[in-house]
Amino acid sequence: MSRRNAILLAAVLSQTAISLIQFGLPALTFALRDERGVGPAEFGVLFAAVGLGSAVSLIVAGRACDRLGARPVLVVGTVVGAAGLAAAGISTSSAGLAGALFVAGVGGAAVPVAGMTAVLAHFPPERRGTVLGLRQTAVPAGGAVAALLLPALARADSLRLALLVPAALVLATGLLFAVVVGPGRAPAERRAPTPPGLPPGLRRVMVVGTLYVVALSGVIAFAAPAAEAEGLTARQAELLLAVLNVGAVAARLGWGRVSDRDGGGRRVRTLVDVGVLGTASALLFPLALHGGLVTALPAALLLAFGTLGFNGLVYLLAGELGGRDGAGTAVGAAATAVFLAGSVAGPVLGVIVETAGFGTMFVAVAACTMAGALLARGVAPAPSGRGDPGVPSAAAA
Repeated sequence: MSRRNAILLAAVLSQTAISLIQFGLPALTFALRDERGVGPAEFGVLFAAVGLGSAVSLIVAGRACDRLGARPVLVVGTVVGAAGLAAAGISTSSAGLAGALFVAGVGGAAVPVAGMTAVLAHFPPERRGTVLGLRQTAVPAGGAVAALLLPALARADSLRLALLVPAALVLATGLLFAVVVGPGRAPAERRAPTPPGLPPGLRRVMVVGTLYVVALSGVIAFAAPAAEAEGLTARQAELLLAVLNVGAVAARLGWGRVSDRDGGGRRVRTLVDVGVLGTASALLFPLALHGGLVTALPAALLLAFGTLGFNGLVYLLAGELGGRDGAGTAVGAAATAVFLAGSVAGPVLGVIVETAGFGTMFVAVAACTMAGALLARGVAPAPSGRGDPGVPSAAAA
C-alpha cells in the first residue's frame, strides 16, 4: 500500500472512531435513560456538549496543524479525546458526564482537522475531492456503527462499557493515524504564525456552509417524524432514515468526484449544483410522502444528494483558499461555523415544525439551500499566490 493510501485509510479509521460518539450518541438514548435517568432535555445538553467542545477547539487545532504539522496535534487531541470518553464512562453525575463529553469533543476536534489537512498535503488537486469525500463518509459510517455497537455493549454490560470501548478505539486509531501521517514540521520548516484575519473568499464559503448545514440538520432531525406524520409506519420511517444515511455516503463520494473534474477546477460549480438540487429535493420530499413508501424512498435518496453531501466540498474549498501556510486554520474556521450553525439549527427548525408544520420546515430548508447556491456562485478559486496546500497536480508534476 502506498503511503498516500495508508494516510487515507488511517484518516478514515480515526474519523469513524471519533464519530462513534460525536454522531452516534443518540444510539445510547435508552441506556442513558434507564441507567442515569436522562430525559430528552438533558440528553440534548449531553449531545450539545460534544459538539460545543469541538466547536471551541477546531480553530486552535487548525492553527496548531499549520505550525507544527498533524502528528503532534493528533497525539495530544487523541489522548484528550479518549480520556474524556473514559471519564464519561466512569462518571456518576449528569454534570460530570456532560463535562467529560465536552472534553472528549475538545480532543476529538484534532481528528477531522488533521485528516483534512493531511489530504490537502498529500494528494494532488485532481484527486482531493474524491479522497476527501471518501474520508467524509466516515462520519455517517461512524454513526451507523454506533447504532449497532453501542446499544449492544450497553445491554451486554453497562453504559460504562459502551463509552469505554469507543475511548479505546479513538485512542488506537488516532495514534495509528499519528504514526502513519509522519512527523510534524521540523523547526526550520515551521512558519510564522498565520496572519490575523481570514483568507479572501473564506467568509463566503463559511456562510454557504452554515446555510447548507441548516438544511442537513432539518433533514436528519425531521425527515422520519415527517414521514410518520404522513401515515408511514415507524419501521417505514426507519427505512427512510437508513436510505438517507446510505445516500449521504454516496453523495459525499459522488460530489467529491465531480468536483475533481478539470483538474479540481469544478469545486465552486459543484457547490452551486448541490444547493440547486437541495432546493428542488426539499420541496419535492413532503409531496412524495403523500404517495407512501414507493415515492418516498427515491425522494429520500434525492434529498440525501441535495442536502447531506456538501461537507467535504466546503472544507476542501476552505483549505485550498487557506493555502500552504493557512490550510489548517481555514479548515478549522469553516468547520467551526458549520458545527455552531448545526447546533442552533435543530431547535429553531423544531419551533417551525411545532408552530407551522413539517411542510413549512422543508420550505425553510429549501430557502437555505437556494440562498447558499446563490452565494456559492460568487466564490472565487484560491489565488495562485497563496500557494497550494499540498503536492502539485499530476499534470504539473
